[in-house]
Amino acid sequence: MKKMILVCTLLSAAVCGCNNRGEKLMINDKSELYYKGDNVSADEAKRLGDFLLRNNYFDTISKKTVQLTKTVDTFNIRFAVDEDRVKNDAGAEMLFSIMGSAISSMVYNGKPVKVILADQEMKDFKTFPVTGSQTEEPSLPAGDTTVTKSDSVQPR
Repeated sequence: MKKMILVCTLLSAAVCGCNNRGEKLMINDKSELYYKGDNVSADEAKRLGDFLLRNNYFDTISKKTVQLTKTVDTFNIRFAVDEDRVKNDAGAEMLFSIMGSAISSMVYNGKPVKVILADQEMKDFKTFPVTGSQTEEPSLPAGDTTVTKSDSVQPR
């Protein structure tokens, strides 16, 4: 009997521990966004969910899971994706990197955003550099917006 109680306790702990993704926000039947931690609000999660829906990341065709956490100054957005599909799609990583910049500027007013790719259990396999106001490249001086031939990308 003691063994049975121990097994049930361990199974319960394993099930509860595996899905510690945070508060669940259903965007639609196939899209879920979790937000976790004291530093992230339901409103910040909803704004991210709305952005991902408007920009067709979330849809009603395939199941997608995203998790939002926040350190003191950085939004961490974890996308659950198929690692093999991402690695075999040359443009996928670039799209996630661009999405991080867009989320920083369009959702969180230029605050730093870190995009993380994870498997379905939310184990990270790729982290992109932080984008946002604290990491932006210096802009051209005012009035100096001319791009010369030497500034443009040349074919090899």
